Amino acid sequence: MLRKLKFFLSNVKNINILIIISLIILHFPFLNCDPDADVEKHSRGAWTDEGLYSSQSLNFINTGKLKIKENITFIKNPLYTLVQIPIYFIFEQHLVVGRITVLLILIIVLYFLMKHRSTKFFARFLVPMGLLFYPIFMFSHYAMSEVICISFIMLSLLFIVKFYENGKNKYLFLATLTIFITYSFKIQFLYAIAIIPLTILIVDFKGLFLFIFKNSYKREQLLQKWGRLGLCLLYSFVLTIIYVLFWYLPNYEFYNFVMRHEVFERYPPLNLQHLINSTIFNLKNIYVYVDSVKPFFWLTLFSIPFFFLPIFKKNNTIVVIIAFSISWLCVELHKFPMSYLPTRYLLSTFMSLSFLISAVYAEMWTYKKLKYVSITFTTLILLINLNYYLRSYNNRTYDIKFLNEYMSKHVNNDNIIIGAWATTATWNTKAITFPVWNDFLNYENPIEKYKPTIIISELDESDSDHAYSSQKINLLEVSDSVRYFSIWRYDVGVFWIRY
Repeated sequence: MLRKLKFFLSNVKNINILIIISLIILHFPFLNCDPDADVEKHSRGAWTDEGLYSSQSLNFINTGKLKIKENITFIKNPLYTLVQIPIYFIFEQHLVVGRITVLLILIIVLYFLMKHRSTKFFARFLVPMGLLFYPIFMFSHYAMSEVICISFIMLSLLFIVKFYENGKNKYLFLATLTIFITYSFKIQFLYAIAIIPLTILIVDFKGLFLFIFKNSYKREQLLQKWGRLGLCLLYSFVLTIIYVLFWYLPNYEFYNFVMRHEVFERYPPLNLQHLINSTIFNLKNIYVYVDSVKPFFWLTLFSIPFFFLPIFKKNNTIVVIIAFSISWLCVELHKFPMSYLPTRYLLSTFMSLSFLISAVYAEMWTYKKLKYVSITFTTLILLINLNYYLRSYNNRTYDIKFLNEYMSKHVNNDNIIIGAWATTATWNTKAITFPVWNDFLNYENPIEKYKPTIIISELDESDSDHAYSSQKINLLEVSDSVRYFSIWRYDVGVFWIRY
């Protein structure tokens, strides 16, 4: 038996398959339960957002109409909405289908990284260091666009590695194309457009900085390197123009309206002292309240001296991976001054650090004296992440499932249901749903304007920023019955509107 196991593990493909299957199995128990209560403590996050991300695609399937202005997710995440439509149409309109879609995209990208000879060791280290890291692991099975965007950034690494291996420009184009796909899934990832140019700058000019006094670079070599950067910028520019012409300009009014609310209001006043104070405040909060970050932080500090190991090796691939990781981390730094910084905004930041640490430990593996250090710390991180996994496994709840069971028994297909919780509550139905947010979206006299069958609202109306009470609408008075649900820390009412 042991001999057969040893033979199985000696095959590289078998190891990769074993890792991937193990990762999928670890996600299975969470596909049908509530979002984790501890991974994002100061925001509704996935509790409402999984539904909000899918509402416009589901409404299109059920009504044949895709209304851009009924929600903000399509305008921000056009590609994600369009990808969801055939998936929910072919399969079931169920939360589990959306979650499996996100997980499968991540798994497929991981498989390609493991399959390529130059990135396979890095990808294996990335599993315990990054994909099992508590916040990243949890969001990897949520029906939201963040992890899909991260997956395509990961895929761009594979293409830039292939570009440096064989010099074919098609791989440089594919690397920039995957970044274009990234911000087409969610425009807040537009900053990722700088990752590939920065990577090229770091990789191509490493030798220049090291050997400038030895006159090691000829004029032709420098021109070639500038040509790579120029071509990359050209690809990025053309793809951005395509996005602007075919998506932004046709929808610029609503687009600007949403972005003012979703992006510009997320930052404090553009004052240096405000920015510094906000950054310090966020860093403290991340360290104190996201407890899984603490071991991650100390591991990063320990790894810093080993970042320079690849400089002294001829292996260019690890240099590219580390350059890519540093570039990704650099463009993530703009988030820290934000006045609103929930955990989901930091997922890509955590992954960029995971990339860097995984690359360093994969490189340490190649040194005889450092191999056991690499194994020891990787095992330690794996055990820490599995501890968080077990805690989440034991704390699973099914509040949203119970709410959906109630709604599926009582809601008809043509019912209009409004509120931030509406789609979250109606996965098993074909109801028409959209959110209500005061002074922002669908808030003006919603009962008379939309004739909803049901309004789903938190009892204190925090989810709509008091959209109803601010217009002197008493939900109890306009309802003929109410059913109350306790969902996580929120008391939610299903108000059946009387006409």
